[in-house]
Amino acid sequence: MGQDFLYISNSDVRRLLTFAEAIRIAEDTLLAHARGEVIWGVPRQLELRPEGRGATFKVKACYLRHLNVVGLRIVGVNRALMGYETPADYFPTKFIMLSDADTGRCLALVDEHWSHAVRTGACVAVAARYLVRPGSVQIGLLGAGYMARTSLLALREVRQIAAVRVYARTPDSRTRFAREMGEQTGLRIIAVERPEDAVRTMDVVVAATTTTQPFVSSEWITPGCFFYSMGEHQEADDRAYTGVDKFVVDDWEQVLIKSDMRALTAAGTVTRAHLYAELGEIVSGQKPGREHAAERIFFRSQGLVTQDVAIAEWLTRQVRAGQLAGRGARK
Repeated sequence: MGQDFLYISNSDVRRLLTFAEAIRIAEDTLLAHARGEVIWGVPRQLELRPEGRGATFKVKACYLRHLNVVGLRIVGVNRALMGYETPADYFPTKFIMLSDADTGRCLALVDEHWSHAVRTGACVAVAARYLVRPGSVQIGLLGAGYMARTSLLALREVRQIAAVRVYARTPDSRTRFAREMGEQTGLRIIAVERPEDAVRTMDVVVAATTTTQPFVSSEWITPGCFFYSMGEHQEADDRAYTGVDKFVVDDWEQVLIKSDMRALTAAGTVTRAHLYAELGEIVSGQKPGREHAAERIFFRSQGLVTQDVAIAEWLTRQVRAGQLAGRGARK
């Protein structure tokens, strides 16, 4: 890499990063996990909650040996209306700080609003590539926000989609999602009134909600279903973790950041013995993915900062190679 420090804006990222590229990077990074080429920050996530303030601040870090970079993901989160109305391109609140592992020199600061959303969808797509039965699939979405949108866009890269059902708590949200994403993708998207209708008989279910209480019954997860849970808290009942054919996570230590996993493991309801595999083990071939069409597979995700950092490193190389010459990269 060159010597100049770069700031790569959200609009720059949107011009450069495709879902196909993000999926490739996400899969390559999981192979690096399997080769033991990742060193994680300790603790896995640092949090700061200033008393009386609306925002929470979080930091994750890792070293990627195959790229020889260190990355810190720095996030300010305000889930109140004030936070959601903050324009990302003008007041960034999510960054990757990319540094050279030998000198400690900061190479780039990458605005992560779009790249994080794309990376989240890319991880869903990589998991689906190995854990969803082949052929055309029906997809159920629980939640109609940003992550549901990018998950659907990423899934289009790895599977032919026959139809989509979407559930969200408010009718306006789910009908708007169905209309807008149907127009954008050309897919047949149906807004449903009950969460059960977005789960039963679906080949793939992606849950991306802000619920604070489990609302999905494991009985709805029918044979052949791949259920991907990425919500902040527990979305499905306890039996979804322990009563399916395979319980898979992106990374065991990372997923323990989630409130449900902390509570379930503390109570002994879920133990590592329930875990079939981490995703890197499946991608690398250390363990098989889906082995028969009727398997019920439940996947719990916390999100991998390793993939965020690898995408930031790729973006930095693209900018240095002149892919944004004269179009917004800042030194």
